[in-house]
Order: sequence, then structure tokens, then C-alpha cells
Amino acid sequence: MTRILASLAVVTATLAATAPATVARAQAPVLALDAASRMIKVMPGQSIQDALRAANMPGQHNAIPHPPAPHAHDDLRYVDPTIANGSLPASTLVVGKAGSFPTVKFDYTAGNAGLETVYLQFVSSNGKNSLTLQFSPSGHVVKGTADFTQPIGIAYYSKPDTYTLNYALAIDYIGQYTEYSQAQLAQIFQTTALHVVNTGPVDATPPVVSAAKIDTPTVSLSDPLPAFQVSLTATDDVSGASLAYVEVRPPGFPYSFVTPTISPLPVLSGTVPASTILAGLPAGKYTITGYALCDVANNCAEDQNADDLKALFGTTTFKVTE
Repeated sequence: MTRILASLAVVTATLAATAPATVARAQAPVLALDAASRMIKVMPGQSIQDALRAANMPGQHNAIPHPPAPHAHDDLRYVDPTIANGSLPASTLVVGKAGSFPTVKFDYTAGNAGLETVYLQFVSSNGKNSLTLQFSPSGHVVKGTADFTQPIGIAYYSKPDTYTLNYALAIDYIGQYTEYSQAQLAQIFQTTALHVVNTGPVDATPPVVSAAKIDTPTVSLSDPLPAFQVSLTATDDVSGASLAYVEVRPPGFPYSFVTPTISPLPVLSGTVPASTILAGLPAGKYTITGYALCDVANNCAEDQNADDLKALFGTTTFKVTE
């Protein structure tokens, strides 16, 4: 039996859909804070989207993990894992069609250590989105053929596009690995293209934010879940705004934090809440350093310009008490 791990890449795992919500035109009435998510650091000079991408968080495609540090060994029978003879028997994903998933096939060899996981990354034509497929055999397998259909999700409003296999990583159980570039994969696979087909509505435009206000000018760290909240007034004519972030910097910190906030319903026109958890952070004067707002189709508007933020919110500071 083969264990297949799905990794969603184009949109938020909780909001990627193969059909539009029947109530997508209703305004989000309440905040739905993803309290289980950890606070994500946004480093100086780093965009919110890049920080989310690095952390594998909602609103961005999942990144392939960095190759591990190999364990030392003296047995020459332990060789780096490899893949060969690849193909994509089913390479078309039809948006909104049940069971329209890619099928991948390749041979693999991992030596005595046994294959742990092979990651395959397909990148969109503009390089901004990707699909990551994962294959892991069950048990200790040193050689075999992967032949699987990957259940992944494509947002209903995704535009037609071609995703190209541009990177692969094969890892064994003692941390040895082999990386493959796009050029190398073109020699291994008969075709490296996944085609996304969408005959329905397409959304390729990010939300437009026209106003904002601070909902919690003072936050108490003694609250059960202390969080700073703002409301963004926005329009998004097709799929609706669904995922918001407000980036805040604690006093004395060289970096900022964000937490994903998911609206219960996509918002075509109205206010969208954005909140950042402050648990474990110090009291003092905080600074708003940015925001991001994404729609169901994963088009995102983002601004980290201090002048823009002050004009939008009226002030870029708020108070946090014990």
C-alpha cells in the first residue's frame, strides 16, 4: 500500500474549493481567527507573502522543505536516492470537475536506507504559484515504481495556466538526498507540464482596499487570546476577499508578526477583519507595519509603506497592556 501526502499550493488549504460558495456574495459578519496558527515572523525587507511562503502558511503555495543534513555512515551500500523514467499519464486538471487530478509515475532507487519521500514542485507560468506533490512508500522500500494520482485542490476561480515541473527532491531515511533541476527533470520525464483548464469564471485581480480602521486601539495581554484587530474595507468583484493579515511590530523588536485571519464567507464588498495574536509578546507601544488581503483565487493585495499605512489607518501605533 502506498501512502500519498497531498500538498495544496495554489490557495489556502481551508478555502481552496472546486465549486463556488452559494453564499459568496454575503458580507462576512464575524471574525474567524485561525487561533491554531502560530505567529509568523516577517523580517526586515521581507514581504508578508514571502514570509508566509517560507513558513508554509495559508495564502501561499507550500514550499518544499530544505534538504536535511545527512547522517554520517561508513557503509558504501547506502547511496543517495534517485528517480528515473518519469511520466505524467494524466496531466490536465479541470477546475470544478470531481476527480480531475494529476497522475505521476516514476522509478526510484534508495539503497539500503530506503526511500522516505519524493517531492515534485510544479510552478505556474508567472512563477508566483506552485503545486507540490509528495510520494512516500509504506514501509522500508529500497527500489520500486511510484504510480499514483495526487488529490490536490485548485481554486474554482483559477485562471487557465500551465505549471512546469521545475524542482524535485528525493530523501531517504538517513537524510541522504538528491535534488533535481528543471533541466534535469526534462531529461527524466516525458513531459513536465501540468495543464489547468477552467471554463468557468476566472479571477486574476487582487482585492482593492479603500479604507481601514483599528478595532482594538488597546490590547490586554491578560485576555484569554490577546489579539490586535483591524477592519479592512475592500471590494473583490469575482471570488471575494477571504484571508487577511495585519503585520505588527512589538517595541524593541527588529521584526514583525502576522497571523492568518479567515473570513467565514468571501466578501465581495464590505469589511474584512484582520487580526494578529500577541500572546507571549511584551506590553508597550506597537507599530502596524503592513497588511495583506487575499481573495479565494489567491490574488493578494499587500502594502508595507509607512506613509500609505498612516493614511489608511489614521495612525500606525496601538497600545498593549499587561
